[in-house]
Amino acid sequence: MTYFSDYCYKDASHYWPLDKSTFYQQDLKGDKSLPGKIHGPWILHYLPANLSFTPLALSLSGSHSWIDLGSKKDNEESCLFSPLHCQNGISVSFKANLSANGIGYILSSGGQSSGGFSIFHVDDVMHFNLRDGQRIWQVQGSYEKNAWHAFAMSWSQGDGLTAVISGESTSVLRDTAGRIFMPKQASHSSLRIGRSMDIDGGVHADVVLRDVAIWEEAIAEERMSTLLGCNGERTKTFIPQNAFFSSLSLSRNLI
Repeated sequence: MTYFSDYCYKDASHYWPLDKSTFYQQDLKGDKSLPGKIHGPWILHYLPANLSFTPLALSLSGSHSWIDLGSKKDNEESCLFSPLHCQNGISVSFKANLSANGIGYILSSGGQSSGGFSIFHVDDVMHFNLRDGQRIWQVQGSYEKNAWHAFAMSWSQGDGLTAVISGESTSVLRDTAGRIFMPKQASHSSLRIGRSMDIDGGVHADVVLRDVAIWEEAIAEERMSTLLGCNGERTKTFIPQNAFFSSLSLSRNLI
């Protein structure tokens, strides 16, 4: 069991530590309105890191494993699903350790042709996309496999999209202008971890993940650059003797 003063995320609108061996992952910030339900096989385990944190983290298998954080309601004017309603912008971050090739969707709130954001990797390149219904902003950057990174992005109408990949080194990626993008039709929008929005089952992600956070405001590049180790000395962690937790047998039958 881990516990910490999550000062990195104290002003987040939503925050999921993903460090508990439970089917439902708590949303600890804001109105706490988006608890996550895990679908498919999953494992919570201790993954050593040569960093200022040694986390327990959630591992998704890359095959039929994902977390549902809720769907857009009819006529809902939500910043999460419709960035046009983000008066102060929107920001997203997570820590991840990735080893898989191919395509894997880490975090997504948009339909294939609707407003929202999506973060996914193709081999060892992370892609950050945001659509506001009129324009699309896109950046991408490479990362080292089998190592912890913090991935973060921040967007506002005035400044466009900035993304930061922090590991042994830090990459800053920018798209200030975007390009015109008019959706052909309305599509379903849900907030998901580990799965794309495709109706036919979607593209999943093989990922070890923790500390997913969303701010309904833009945050500075400098702040995004500190998220990898920002728990630091303020983190208090207790690691039990059986530090590897497997929940595969419990979750195999979930839909």
